[in-house]
Amino acid sequence: MFNKISCFFIKMFNSDNIPKFFFFTFLVVGIIYSVIVPVMQVPDEGTHVINMCQAIGADNLGEQYYEYAKGLGAMDVISNRQEVDIENYRDMASVRFENRGFDFSPKVSILAYFPMTIGFAIGLLFNLPILGCLQLGELGAIFFGAAMGYWALKIIPIKKELLCAIMLLPMNLQQCSSFSYDAVLLPICFFLVSYFLYLKYRQEKVGWKELALTIALLAIISVIKILYVLLGLLWLIIPMDHMEFRMGSVDLIRVIKKHKLISIAVAIVCVGIGMYLIRDIPYILALRACIVDLNKGAELISNTLRSFSMDYVRGMIGTFGWLDSGVDMKFALFVIGVLLVLTQFHNENGYKVDGFSRIVFGGTAVIIAFLTIVCMITWTFYIYEIEAASLPEYCEGIQQMVLILGVQGRYFLPILPAALLVWDSIIHLKNKWIPLIQVIYYGIVLVYPISILIDRYWIV
Repeated sequence: MFNKISCFFIKMFNSDNIPKFFFFTFLVVGIIYSVIVPVMQVPDEGTHVINMCQAIGADNLGEQYYEYAKGLGAMDVISNRQEVDIENYRDMASVRFENRGFDFSPKVSILAYFPMTIGFAIGLLFNLPILGCLQLGELGAIFFGAAMGYWALKIIPIKKELLCAIMLLPMNLQQCSSFSYDAVLLPICFFLVSYFLYLKYRQEKVGWKELALTIALLAIISVIKILYVLLGLLWLIIPMDHMEFRMGSVDLIRVIKKHKLISIAVAIVCVGIGMYLIRDIPYILALRACIVDLNKGAELISNTLRSFSMDYVRGMIGTFGWLDSGVDMKFALFVIGVLLVLTQFHNENGYKVDGFSRIVFGGTAVIIAFLTIVCMITWTFYIYEIEAASLPEYCEGIQQMVLILGVQGRYFLPILPAALLVWDSIIHLKNKWIPLIQVIYYGIVLVYPISILIDRYWIV
């Protein structure tokens, strides 16, 4: 009997079956998260629903949604940390939108919400209750996350188990089963890392088609959170020998190789021009202030990391609702430990992450993490009512600060695969232990967070 069970788990967690395991697990557990996390209980979810409605020209639906959420008692659940009023939910389960008419006039921002919009629109089409429309919208997000994750796992040539575990993190499941734009951002970011690894190890020739897909994905990311466009730096892991970009009879790669110094100079000039053009954007002003006053900038970063680094780790694994309930710190460290262990197993076909790729992965992760923290100086200004619109005012403003506030652990999820790939196969563990580790890991990581959510919202 034991041997049969062992064979079942070995087969289930076989590298070829990981995408299927992920797809069905993400669907099932994602739906559970969607149901047990009440309306408006994902950070800023109310704002995201309203933004989605505005993006399709349906402002009236956003207004009705907000009034409906208040009627459900969502504000009391958020501000007073109350449990859900189950009877009230039951009474309002049949309430429908009073005015469903609107002029469909989509904006570019709809890209941040398109899978949720599809589900939401189906609910409207069949005149379902508001709660049903919301549930279908979240179902659209779940299907999108499951499909993108499945695709990512199908093409990634190394560390399928690691990427699967990252995409099934409790925090990712909460965000990807909600109306937050993270439901679009996170799956695309994970797929992008997978795609770059595919181009590096399995694609013989990388040309205009691959570049076009990369640019399209980065364009969607830029609409949602432009900072993560820097994941495009991972393109550098692809060997130039694999690239083929021709314009007529001209081989651009050969030209770049032949004139390396000129190419580097042109790239630096382009980056410089780009930085100059965006120099007065608030986030850039915050960065410039930290560079101008290097001592103060370093002090702020150091103080912030010392004070909140463990909160960031916990928040990346699972800090639910409006950051008012989450996993135990020991559980978070257990998850990080398992993820690090999963990086140490042999890769298929003898693939190795070379030294330069490790530098690119680590450098990209560090740059994005650093900028994520620095950019929240603008939010800290807002909290402390510091007004700043120019570089001198930003320099003066950071002098009044001790810590940078507002950074959440989930902001680091998009860079987690890159950060972990730095440590690929350093110890070289035997692959025979992978199924056992995954059985134990998923048995804990998929159940414990759900119990936290049920206790937080539904047990009075």
